[in-house]
Amino acid sequence: MTEAEFSEQFRQYVPFLAEGQRRRRPCLVVPELDGPFRRADYAHVEWTGRKVPNDAMVASLSCFRSMVAVSTWRYLLSARSAPLTDISGAIGYGASSVRQHLKYLVEHRWVRTNGGRMYTVNSSMRVPQFCLTTYEIKLRDWHQAYDQLVNHLAFADRVVLVMPVPARRSTETRILEGVGYLPASVLFVGEQGPTVGLWQSSARTPGDARLCALGKVCAQHLATTL
Repeated sequence: MTEAEFSEQFRQYVPFLAEGQRRRRPCLVVPELDGPFRRADYAHVEWTGRKVPNDAMVASLSCFRSMVAVSTWRYLLSARSAPLTDISGAIGYGASSVRQHLKYLVEHRWVRTNGGRMYTVNSSMRVPQFCLTTYEIKLRDWHQAYDQLVNHLAFADRVVLVMPVPARRSTETRILEGVGYLPASVLFVGEQGPTVGLWQSSARTPGDARLCALGKVCAQHLATTL
């Protein structure tokens, strides 16, 4: 079995795994999530709040797929209102790039403007509660996944190493000892589905990278469903 074939076999289980829930919650699942740093084989966003975002909200969240947009919105959250030059100077991105992302933020109602002179955060818009899980798939050599797992911890709530059952029989102790030093989880997948080798929570990352990763998941989801 190739890694691509194993990845496709595993994909059917992804919606049921985040947060260890037995019942399925509304979620988004995308393969090959591109960043915001190193690529993840799968990313899973589970909506954990009472209100599940509709398609319009998912489209709105997609504007955060750039760190420029995230930094712009974060700055306006604290400043409340500012002109373009102040925003650009404060967050360290060029005015033309900030202007373009402000256009998207205004279109999706995260930000308001009075003709482009001043920009104000729309306090009625809230990012929904979510849990972001990334999965890194390896057939044999879990050492190759170690750096990816460390990288994913910068933006994911949970990171998971996925390996086939034969790897569990031969190297389970070494895998669990090695990955156990990280706040990461391990799953072994066979014909009967996944079995837990180690399941633990990562340190929830409240920073900009987590919101940017959510925006990328939403954008990728929209691109594959339209």
